[in-house]
Amino acid sequence: QQLLTGQTRLPGFQGEWDSLPLASVVVDLDAGVSVNSVAGASCSSSGDPGILKTSCVADGTFDPDENKLIDPHDIDRARLSPRRNTLIISRMNTPNLVGAVGFVEKDYPDLFLPDRLWMTRFRPDSGVHPKWLAYLMSSPSAKSAIKDLASGTSGSMKNIAKRDLLALSLDFPPTDEQEAIATVLSDMDAELSLLTARRDKTRALKQAMMQELLTGRTRLL
Repeated sequence: QQLLTGQTRLPGFQGEWDSLPLASVVVDLDAGVSVNSVAGASCSSSGDPGILKTSCVADGTFDPDENKLIDPHDIDRARLSPRRNTLIISRMNTPNLVGAVGFVEKDYPDLFLPDRLWMTRFRPDSGVHPKWLAYLMSSPSAKSAIKDLASGTSGSMKNIAKRDLLALSLDFPPTDEQEAIATVLSDMDAELSLLTARRDKTRALKQAMMQELLTGRTRLL
């Protein structure tokens, strides 16, 4: 939060940040098309085209495994695939999840966006670092501001208007500082993922040992 708001600066960086609307770096937000899907099947398990779930984005990350297999009769209607160095944004979701953002690391030609997800189209001369922007838009202060833009009469589902999100004011450091911040946070994410994997492995080993000991298959000496 402090790195993303300028309260804490990395060594070697100084100067003011520019407060600009999102539209200064994003020329448009493109939505996909909703299609019928096959119950209980996904693109990853079948190798066929899949439609993304709104749960594919959270806290700045994109999970391509969160998808459903597209009904073969609807494949021709799917049109927008996740592209490298873009952001995917949940424009319609529950109050807690609306406005969720995820950074796309590479192209996914076999996956497609539904109409409840946007993909950013950056201005060619924007100079913005996409991964930094994903971190920024997932920070507590930005998430709160984005959620305030959501409207809707349903208590369980909210929607964000494109014009409102593009008008959202954000603080932008120079591009080199954006890249440095993104690198630091990405390294921290990688370390957390490693620790989580180690924890999960330890838990699995513990469960296996408990099963052996509690069933008598393995006896203590």
